[in-house]
Amino acid sequence: MKNRPQTLVVLTTMIACLAFYGCDENKSDTPTAQEYDDVAKSFGTVVVTGQGGGDLGSIHDAAALSVGVIPFGFAFDASGAVNGNRVGVDYAYSISCNDSAGNELSLCNSTTDSARVTVDWSGDLSIPPTFMASFTRSGVWRLSDIQSGMTRLDGESEFDFEAAFTNDSVSREYHFSYSGVYDDIQIRPEAPRVVGGSIRFAISADHRESNADGGHSSRTFDVTAELTFDAQGHATFVLDGQRTYDLDLVDGSVALHVGP
Repeated sequence: MKNRPQTLVVLTTMIACLAFYGCDENKSDTPTAQEYDDVAKSFGTVVVTGQGGGDLGSIHDAAALSVGVIPFGFAFDASGAVNGNRVGVDYAYSISCNDSAGNELSLCNSTTDSARVTVDWSGDLSIPPTFMASFTRSGVWRLSDIQSGMTRLDGESEFDFEAAFTNDSVSREYHFSYSGVYDDIQIRPEAPRVVGGSIRFAISADHRESNADGGHSSRTFDVTAELTFDAQGHATFVLDGQRTYDLDLVDGSVALHVGP
């Protein structure tokens, strides 16, 4: 009889789990194939959004701002930051520049050889009919070798990212927290265009799923991701070193890589 209270606690917990959470018994922190696909699709929208936005657009913006070119639709505010909006996401950049002798410039211009850029985002993105997301992002990038004709970018970022995939039978919601490390991103000044380098992401995910029949489940997992750019304008995501996706740098769509 000494075990009876403990047994009652276990039974009560199991009943509560069944009633309210669906008792997803697969609590492994290894992502499923569906979760890998959702991570890739979600981060495709972070890298490339409409109207030149996303991380790739911010890299292009930083390269342009470093030589005194203000992105279309953006403007200085009273603090000297450059602000704009693309498809519902607000972007803010603060930048300081130096010439090749290391002298700080009062304004970034064609003589800039290095720059430091603070990048902030916030806002919502909807891609009908099944995807919605909300972003908060901050980070610092360092640009160098601008006068060489091949700008190089390194730095860090922190993201909080809510994403939801919905259809008639299921709703999959994610909260992503992640950090990004930008390693030797190479940018051609004309356009500008990324032609090399990589971004490494450490991602923590909280996944909640609701089914049309009333079932619920939730779990957490971690993913490492590496995004690599090449000179031909291609990019690939590799998740956990084992699952590779091709990323379209025009629309942000992803596809599971097939072939060598």
